[in-house]
Amino acid sequence: MAYRNYNEKRKTNKIIMIILIIIIIILMITSCTSLFWGKIGNPFDNSKELKIDEDKNLKESRNNELQFIAPVGETYIGSIYRIEFTLKKIDTKEFTCTTSDADIAVCIVKDNYVEVYAIKEGTVTISIITETNNKKYIGTHELTIKDENKPVTEGVMFTKTKNTIYLNENNTLKIPYKLINIDGDLSVSSSDSTIATVELVNNEVLVKAYKEGNVKITLTVSKNGKEYQTSCIITIKKERSSGTENQDSNTYYYNIATNKYELAYTSKDNRKNLILETNLFNKSAINVRNIPSGIRLYNNLGYIDIISSNPNILEIGYDAKDNEKIKNYLSYSVTTKSSGNATITISGSVNNQSLPTSIIDINIIAKYYITLNALDGVFANNLKEYSFLLSSNEELDLSNYIAYKEADTQNCLYYTLDSFNTMANGTGIKYAKDSKFIATSDAILYSIYSSNSSKEEVTKTGTAYLTDVNIFHNEEYFNKYGEDKVIYPGAYGSYVITIENTLDKEVKINKINLEEKTICQENLGCLNMGYIIKYSNPKDDKYTYYYGSSNKYQTFNEDTSIININATRREKNIDFGISLKPGEKIEVSLLWKWLDDDELDTAVGSLENNNKYDLLVSFDYEVKESVCK
Repeated sequence: MAYRNYNEKRKTNKIIMIILIIIIIILMITSCTSLFWGKIGNPFDNSKELKIDEDKNLKESRNNELQFIAPVGETYIGSIYRIEFTLKKIDTKEFTCTTSDADIAVCIVKDNYVEVYAIKEGTVTISIITETNNKKYIGTHELTIKDENKPVTEGVMFTKTKNTIYLNENNTLKIPYKLINIDGDLSVSSSDSTIATVELVNNEVLVKAYKEGNVKITLTVSKNGKEYQTSCIITIKKERSSGTENQDSNTYYYNIATNKYELAYTSKDNRKNLILETNLFNKSAINVRNIPSGIRLYNNLGYIDIISSNPNILEIGYDAKDNEKIKNYLSYSVTTKSSGNATITISGSVNNQSLPTSIIDINIIAKYYITLNALDGVFANNLKEYSFLLSSNEELDLSNYIAYKEADTQNCLYYTLDSFNTMANGTGIKYAKDSKFIATSDAILYSIYSSNSSKEEVTKTGTAYLTDVNIFHNEEYFNKYGEDKVIYPGAYGSYVITIENTLDKEVKINKINLEEKTICQENLGCLNMGYIIKYSNPKDDKYTYYYGSSNKYQTFNEDTSIININATRREKNIDFGISLKPGEKIEVSLLWKWLDDDELDTAVGSLENNNKYDLLVSFDYEVKESVCK
């Protein structure tokens, strides 16, 4: 087992690139930090060179303002897989969808969801992309496609994939499984522990149910860095129906994507499609009729009811055109008619046997379309306007949007921005150019310019990302499985980032941004990854530490200044403030270490294998140049 320690002399081969993302796949840890699968090998190269040039001005945001409703999913060959995405703050209608391997799956965008056509076995990353306000927004979803007709020659399987628990009879159930030509360490998980919990007992999975609903039970076997999974659906009912229950009803199901939504109420189109996973209509057409407060979808086998608790603020609908190609997923529409709270109740019956009831909480927030209009000028990035969709509690910092208007281009004279106004002639409500704007209705803010012209400089900003870097390499594992499993508690390493200014003007690197997608366990905390970021002037050997110190790795867990984007995604923006003259280079060193925490590491290792640790590294920079060149 070999390690690449930080090389103080920094003698490394460097290749030019723009974007770096570090994706570190978490291995399954079976009991404590001394037991792990896989090993860390020598990296191919522990440095990269990043060039700042004219083409790197488009900022990028991943899985923040634009994101899928779930980060991972699973489907089968030949199926049509649907996954919704959501928007925050941005107002855009143009989207593109790509997959990381078109031989495995292809996708198209429909309204507010993506439709994926599963072609063959494999794992692909589904990306939804839009560009607006001089920024690229990307949401990603990792999809695993399986062949349900392929015989299992190696792996693990449940002997029964559909099971029912009746709470009035017994709240526990033992599910047998069998290993096929493998052995290894087993772990099991429940998709919703409030409905049922699971544990391994004497070569069976013991399920303990608490309330009505559906849960997905996943059993994982890990061996030498390779993992095998099987799953089954558990239906929990209050009591058994009178008479003999038709076992065929257990072969039909429905699943909801999430039990909580935040929807917008706006002055424009408020119709959204929500996705329901079900196989009830795979073999026959969907019939639909209106029922009080909702709709009923039905065929000769049974029905599914979708009902709103308050049709005055949330209306349920259905469009056959949205469901022309039905297989495992259908979509129904919801229309927001006012702000407030409502619930969607989904229930049904197959062969006269009730399906479990699901309740979805809906929070409807009034949102407003806000446009910043440069009028007869342009903003710093040559845009004529910016568009936003803001709720009443969101601030828009107007100081970030500076406009200029031509006065005498031959002599490079421009009128500068004085303020913003709700009227183009300046007679409406005035907002200072450095104020915070809070929306109470749809609005267009027009740029109002000073009456005196002058020679002006404009500050152009950009973000340079680091991506597609193979930091670590385990030769043995790579040769066997075609991928690297590289991280475990106690592992450490380093990376050298060389930044070069290729412009003919000075560039200032303002910030280093670390965005961490981590793994957390309730009552224990989040994975304990520590970092040191340091920089030295080429003229001396003294280091300036921007994160951590010479002998201490800083972790997001102990850093009170991090920004929590959501439950597991956290961001740290580090002031840097280093200027580069034309042609100048600097080197920034990133050192990392997984700091041991036995209890937490063991808990993390027991989770399902779709958990990943991601680190996105980027640099914010600015360039000052004359408005006219």
